[in-house]
This record gives sequence, C-alpha cells and structure tokens, in this order.
Amino acid sequence: MLNKAVQDHLNTHLNIHFTIAYFYLGLTAYFRSKVLNGFAGWSQNQAQARLMQGGTIFSHIDERNGDVNLTEVPAPPINWDSPLAAIQDAYAREQELTKRIYQAMDTAKKDGDKATVVFLSGFVQQQVHHENTLYELVQKLTFIGNAPGGIFMLDASLAGITPPQQA
Repeated sequence: MLNKAVQDHLNTHLNIHFTIAYFYLGLTAYFRSKVLNGFAGWSQNQAQARLMQGGTIFSHIDERNGDVNLTEVPAPPINWDSPLAAIQDAYAREQELTKRIYQAMDTAKKDGDKATVVFLSGFVQQQVHHENTLYELVQKLTFIGNAPGGIFMLDASLAGITPPQQA
C-alpha cells in the first residue's frame, strides 16, 4: 500500500506527464505550421513517450493499491516566436518534471518505499537523456540563429529519430 504523501507525489508526476504530452502535441502543431516536419515528428514522438510513461505511473499506483487521481489537462500553447523559443520552453518543462521526480523520490525514501524509489530511478535516467537532448537542441538553435539553412538541416536530422517503443 502506498503512503498518502508518496501517492500524492506519484499522482502529480502522472498528471504532469499527461500535461507535458499535450504540450508536445502543441509543439507538433507549431512545427507543422512552420513546415518543420522533423521537429514535428520528434515532438510527436515525445508526446507518445510521455503518454506511455504516464501509463506506467498509473500502473505503479494501481499495483501498489493506491488511488489514481487524474486531473484536467490544460490546453497547450501552439505558438512561439521561434523554434528556439519553443525548444527552450520544452527544456524548462523537462527541468521542472525532473525536479518533481526528485521530490517524489525523496518522499519515497523518507517513507522507506523502496519499490517506488527503484521505480522512479528509471524516470531519472530517462530525464537525464531528455534534458540532454533538449540542451543540445537549444545550443544548436542558438548557434544557428535565424539562418534558415541551418534550421532546415537540423530539422532534417530530427526526421530520422525513431519513435518510442512500449517496454
């Protein structure tokens, strides 16, 4: 059985994943409107990954006889001033998600909930990868500036990224 505080953190984590999934769908809409289909495909893959991760959190809460609390998902933004601004927004959101994961882990450790600590450690590893990817995209877009050729080259490189697979 989950401790109430751990359960609350996991529910927050679950709902943030669904909110970020919607955010990435908003990014997809933005990038498609700019005909940046590599960026759009990448962001759509991110949305799918967050939905799968949310489902994994849902299952963990359920398997531990906890109560799942789904909240309303707000509409995501769909416009940014530039691809750089869009990716910076994604990076900030992923950093916030990482912070929330650490808070949930701290609460689980304090409660002695080793199963949840181990469960969340997988999310920490994923977040390191997600944040690094976004950091690199921010750096590349900053370097490219407003050079359309550079943006299109980066877009083409993102078109080759494989969608996430269910574990």
